[in-house]
Amino acid sequence: RWAMTGTPTRRTTTHSGLSNIAHLLDFLKHDFFSRRHGGDGVWQNLIRGWNQGALASFQRLQSLLSMIMIRHTKADIKELSVPVRFTTTLPMSSEETTTYNTLVGAIQSNLL
Repeated sequence: RWAMTGTPTRRTTTHSGLSNIAHLLDFLKHDFFSRRHGGDGVWQNLIRGWNQGALASFQRLQSLLSMIMIRHTKADIKELSVPVRFTTTLPMSSEETTTYNTLVGAIQSNLL
């Protein structure tokens, strides 16, 4: 298995950001982080140390993730092909139109 994510947000360094990383690791089913090998305990110890500001937890997490992650920045990529963009307009059904108009009306009435 593999996963690709986009640009990280400021939340990545918070507990909720670490939770997102935990969900990715769970999806990847890497043996070290799997529940059957005690991965939950390892992760909880890392989080506990992280929340206490322990440098060792940061270094351990960085070391563990570097074994299974590849990071690229825009500067690392020498050539990018020009993006091809298409716009396709689809007709809405009468039910979709009614739902859309109801939603727009509700939003407009709350803004005024």
